[in-house]
Amino acid sequence: MEIEGRVPAAGPSLPPLAPVRHTGSIDGTKQPSTTSANAGATGKSSSKKRSRRLSNSERGKLYRSRRKNYVQALEEQVEQLKKEVDQLNLHGRSQQQTATAWPLVRQPIGGSFASVVNEYFSLFKYGVPVAEQGSVNVPTDQLLLSSRQAGFLNGLMHPNVVFGSSYGIRELLDQWQKYSLYHAGLKYEVKNLQIMAADPNPVVLAPATLYVRFTRRTIEKIFPHVLWNEALVQRLIGKQLEYPVGNTFYFGDDNKIHRYDTYVDFVAAFVSVLGNVEDTMAMMESALIRQESMIGDLLEEPPAEETQAVELPSPRVQLVDEGVGARIGMSLQGIL
Repeated sequence: MEIEGRVPAAGPSLPPLAPVRHTGSIDGTKQPSTTSANAGATGKSSSKKRSRRLSNSERGKLYRSRRKNYVQALEEQVEQLKKEVDQLNLHGRSQQQTATAWPLVRQPIGGSFASVVNEYFSLFKYGVPVAEQGSVNVPTDQLLLSSRQAGFLNGLMHPNVVFGSSYGIRELLDQWQKYSLYHAGLKYEVKNLQIMAADPNPVVLAPATLYVRFTRRTIEKIFPHVLWNEALVQRLIGKQLEYPVGNTFYFGDDNKIHRYDTYVDFVAAFVSVLGNVEDTMAMMESALIRQESMIGDLLEEPPAEETQAVELPSPRVQLVDEGVGARIGMSLQGIL
């Protein structure tokens, strides 16, 4: 057989040399691997392919689930914020020291206006001393308390202190006497003191709660217009009421109290006990409650000379002829 004239190959055919690829740079910095990049791209592509496999229904469920979780998270955050706001408000009421129109005043050592107000409520925490009907001899401790109360008012209140729509220490004592006589178990608790200033005179706010127990005497002296409604009267007798009270003390340049405003929220107390607005309005409609929460008939305006502070003689006991269980008031008028 004739052999064609071909030059036999020295060996198997080899492809041209591929360029050498270095995994690192000349300075030794490692470069990203092409294989890893390809693998990442492949993974993303696979992920995209897998996501595309979700049906419209499944995607809708996933969206609604995420939406529900988002809304629940927001609601939980809102509730948490509400609790924090309530806590801040609670602390703010007791620790508030500034207000928009009332700059903070630093009290002088030993002459704190808050201490004056605190002493006032400490002395009158249970009203003025009272004694049982028929009792002639007044206990020594009650006489001592009466003297301390009168001494405080004469010493730390201006003789012509403005009290409600009237003025004078006599009017203030008269109201303390009526509140003490017309209620049983009177107790005054101050929540906190807020010290402010109306330049140049300080102002002290003292929100409080007045705890009292109703008796028939309470109805007769303050709410006589409902005596015909025995059913309503019986719902109140023996009940303890909590009167929310707002107190504001205005001090003068002489560091004495020149004005004392007080407001008793009778409506809130009655709504809490009676449970409805109708009976509450019936109680308040013709009640013997005047402006600034003064109860009973007001005293006549005292003459100017009677507003002067005088020496403190022994208190005079004023007996009130009432039914069994009624209480009498110790009149402090004789010490003024």
